[in-house]
Amino acid sequence: MNCVQVAPTQIRSEGQGYPLLDDLIAESPPSIKPQAPRPSKPKTIKPFKPPTPEQMRITQLKANVDRQKDALQRERENQKRQREAEQARRGQGGY
Repeated sequence: MNCVQVAPTQIRSEGQGYPLLDDLIAESPPSIKPQAPRPSKPKTIKPFKPPTPEQMRITQLKANVDRQKDALQRERENQKRQREAEQARRGQGGY
């Protein structure tokens, strides 16, 4: 076989923006100075105040309203499922 052996060549645009490895090794790396750790900020503990009777009543009323809304939604969903099941039974009966 006649193989052509040629030395590798560099294209002009190839490698212009990259420094040579020898240049990188010759330069000394910038010195990194260790920094002292920052002192942590003291955390303040906020005192817990128990709710006043009025606040407790409002909280309970809000919870009651939420429970009633959820119960109403569940009841509507149950009735809807029952209606759909009844319609499916009537449709299958052939009447």
